[in-house]
Amino acid sequence: MTTSGASSSPRPSVSRTTPPPETRLEEECGLGAKGPIEGVRPDAESEIRYGRIGSGSTVAIFLHQSPGSMCGWMDYVGLATKQAEFTALTVNSCGKGDTRCSKALSDNPVGFLTPIVEHARTELGADRVVVVGASAGGAVALAGGQQAGADAIVDLSGPAYWRGYAEAEPAAAATTVPLLIVCSDSDFQMKPERLRAAVQGSPAKVKKYLDPPEGGHGWDIVTEEPGDTVKLTETGRLVLDWITGDYPASG
Repeated sequence: MTTSGASSSPRPSVSRTTPPPETRLEEECGLGAKGPIEGVRPDAESEIRYGRIGSGSTVAIFLHQSPGSMCGWMDYVGLATKQAEFTALTVNSCGKGDTRCSKALSDNPVGFLTPIVEHARTELGADRVVVVGASAGGAVALAGGQQAGADAIVDLSGPAYWRGYAEAEPAAAATTVPLLIVCSDSDFQMKPERLRAAVQGSPAKVKKYLDPPEGGHGWDIVTEEPGDTVKLTETGRLVLDWITGDYPASG
């Protein structure tokens, strides 16, 4: 089941830059997935840089935790894009890597996400866009994902309050697209009781709050390393289902 969350509000025009051929994820991150690093320029002062992995008309935008960068997603997207057909954009937030942002973008999750979502649709041919965020990135995904035009939102351990953005409860109350929030009940600083209440208060028809059996925080929840290999956890597979629109029963 796919639920469209495209916003009817006007969107800023965006353009795609053509990176030099030597700009590659494997050079920037040194592990995991391989692909080009590209950019979106929403205004004269800003360029949002992202790594592109995989292919397909479903595009998942991955927002990293803090501290961290897009490189922290490499294990997960490398595995997930081999198990399902979708395009992953691993985004560097303002001030990370070569991403630079005007004040209007750095202080506004909707302003930051909207040009990326629009770029995915107009330049990359997406017919479905999912925003996935870990920790601080989860708070950005929840606060800005629906207004930016996402079709579904995944928040992994996003704090109930972050940087003056919309707090979890009002953000979820304004979210009607499929919403998944994952937070360990032992992750006290994120306020899991508030996140659980936020999901309960969302009008989304498809929604789920999960205390992950793996425990952990942010992107550490979705992969594990048994021996010398990396694989998706149970929660990592659930996130992949959310990306592809194969939603489980709400709860």
